[in-house]
Formats: sequence, structure tokens, C-alpha cells
Amino acid sequence: MNLEWVPKPSETKQFPPRDSKIPEKWLDAFKTAFRMFDQDNSGTMEPDEVAKMIRAATDVKPTEEELKSILTKFGKDGKCTEAGLLDALQSGLLRPEFHGRYTVALSLAEAETVRRIMHIRLEKQLIDGTDMSLALRCSEAKNMIFDSSHKYSTPLNLFPHPQRYQREACWQSLRYLNCDMYFLDAQLNTLIRAMQ
Repeated sequence: MNLEWVPKPSETKQFPPRDSKIPEKWLDAFKTAFRMFDQDNSGTMEPDEVAKMIRAATDVKPTEEELKSILTKFGKDGKCTEAGLLDALQSGLLRPEFHGRYTVALSLAEAETVRRIMHIRLEKQLIDGTDMSLALRCSEAKNMIFDSSHKYSTPLNLFPHPQRYQREACWQSLRYLNCDMYFLDAQLNTLIRAMQ
């Protein structure tokens, strides 16, 4: 089990995007991939091609909102050039990270105690005078929310961009520390990025 802890939801903020430059030795591979995904060989990519390329590069399928934002910021006329897509992938916007939301590994006994406290305080804040919230996530059930405190807000309600990357990085790191041995390619890629 893991605990998602938000001490002050009103103060949760997105970190400025980190620039993640693609090493020179991978630029040729990127250019080759761009040509493969550019199905009509126009030198620009349509939105569906951009979405496929982003999925291949980051292991995350962008939402419609994220795709529109990327095309607006890095594209022209709803299309993306090779340089624009490279800038988008290096911008850090596709893997947003947030300050003020924390993940902690718990034993089953600790999770049971936290859950008992949440149920005792059903329609009240866990600690009077604070807006702190908690959610228990079950690692074995694809990190789904098992239980949450009063007025817990999912990341989708707080921000235009879901905290998928940060949540996924925490989950894969906790699985690794728990000695899990079976990781899908996308999960392994996320774990490696998180450990760098």
C-alpha cells in the first residue's frame, strides 16, 4: 500500500518544467523516428501522428488537452515540424512534477490504521483546522485509490494536466523497493527516469 499525502491542497503547485535535452547520439534516432511517423512525408506531423510519436517517446498517451497545448506552443497551423516536436519533447511539459503532494510506502497494518482514522472522521477533516487530505493506493491493483479522506481532490480536479508521470514514477519506485521483478517496458522506462 502507499499513501498519497497532501498537507495543504491550496498550496500545491507545479514545478517549472525541467529541460531534458536529448543526447546528441540519439538525435539521429529521433530524426529517423520522425520520418517513420510522418506518414505522408510532408515534413510536418498531423495531430494524430504527433500523439503517436509522443506516446512512443514518453510511454504516455497525451490527452486531447495536452495535445492541443503542445501544438499551440510548438506547432504551426495545427501541425508540428521536426524541430517543434523535438522542442516539445525536451521542454519537460510532458512529464510535469508537482510540489505539495507526497507518496509514502505503508505496511498493511499502517494502512489499516490510517483507514480506520479516515472512517472515524468520515465527514470531517482528519486534523481539525487543516485542509490536509490523504488517499490510500493499492500497488497490487495498478495503484488505484483504495480509500480517501474527506474532500480529497484527485489531481485531475486541481490542475489542467494530470499528475500521471509523478504518480507513475512513485508507484514504479515503490514496486522496485518492494522487490517486484516484473515490469512492462513502459514501467521500466519510467522507473529508470525516476532513478536518474
